[in-house]
Amino acid sequence: MKRREFMACTAGLMGSVLPVIGRAEDKPCPPDRLQAVGGTSISTTCSAAPLGDTYLAQQASTMSAGDWKQITTGGLSTALFDTGANNTLGYMDKGAYDPINKRIRFIGNGHLEQLRWHQYDETANTWSNLAPPSWYGGGAVYEHGYQHNTVDPATGDFFYRNFNSSSIRRFVHASGTWVTISSSNDNIAGGIEWLPSLGTQGGLVQYLAPYIRTWDKATNAVTLRSSSSGASTYHCCAVRNFANNTIYVGGGNGSSSVWSVNGAGTVGSLPSCPISFGIGSTVTTACPVSGDLIVIRNNSSAYGLSGASWGALSMTGAPGFGTVQAGSHIVAVPIPAYGVILFLFGNTPATWLYKHA
Repeated sequence: MKRREFMACTAGLMGSVLPVIGRAEDKPCPPDRLQAVGGTSISTTCSAAPLGDTYLAQQASTMSAGDWKQITTGGLSTALFDTGANNTLGYMDKGAYDPINKRIRFIGNGHLEQLRWHQYDETANTWSNLAPPSWYGGGAVYEHGYQHNTVDPATGDFFYRNFNSSSIRRFVHASGTWVTISSSNDNIAGGIEWLPSLGTQGGLVQYLAPYIRTWDKATNAVTLRSSSSGASTYHCCAVRNFANNTIYVGGGNGSSSVWSVNGAGTVGSLPSCPISFGIGSTVTTACPVSGDLIVIRNNSSAYGLSGASWGALSMTGAPGFGTVQAGSHIVAVPIPAYGVILFLFGNTPATWLYKHA
């Protein structure tokens, strides 16, 4: 081949490759294979770990342990949550992150008003309301979000427990349809959370004090794990310890008690929180890196459970939480992929990130 022909061929090859590389400049590696003009295929290698390419991922990557940061998200306004005299974020404090489809989803409901299914689309960096679930008949209902929202991170399937009901709703992402899981109505409100280590496919942990039950996805079996975990109360919590694949359960009206549930369904006692906690009195969540349980009542009363020890949580740089109550309208969402917790504030709409560890 003559030198001029070789250069022309090379220029054509690189001209087809460079636009691909250019589009991938915000990522650490090009695709595994690049297709050139004429069908030539080029293999690529890269030893760098992939980084998130969304605005959320980029903002989280700039944070260090202890940092709070407000971020700009589209579509966020009080109109998303206001359904009349009330707000859909009342009596709830937990949303669910779907890492497969990069979305946060949760269902909320103002007191005796309309139910709404909320979503944050990470790729579009935008909040919106989804079409109502097929099982919702419309109109005013007695329903709140509590800690009744969770997701299966392996499939993106979303779960929601109805108020004072034995029904847990499952949105099957692959088919876009809702199915119903029949559990047990042990109390009007509490918490559900996904536990990947339960059974062979993961499953749900349900805490409706004083009862702890699990649902095994592979077998569709609901199993009673404890009938004496705390007093019979409601506004309880269930959040995942990402570090050791267990679920924290506890709290509720006037309660500071905490337990853990592992993949075998074994329930263990943990040290009580220095303050009572639960829906309507605190925001309760967990660090997606360390697994620490986090309880926030206000900016001067916040605690973290690390291992078997509680300690005061520094709120330096944090937004104003006020004194958390049912009308605080604050929702927390751990995001393991980026090692942060997203906090949505609904009264004066704002999105914040917190990096605990």
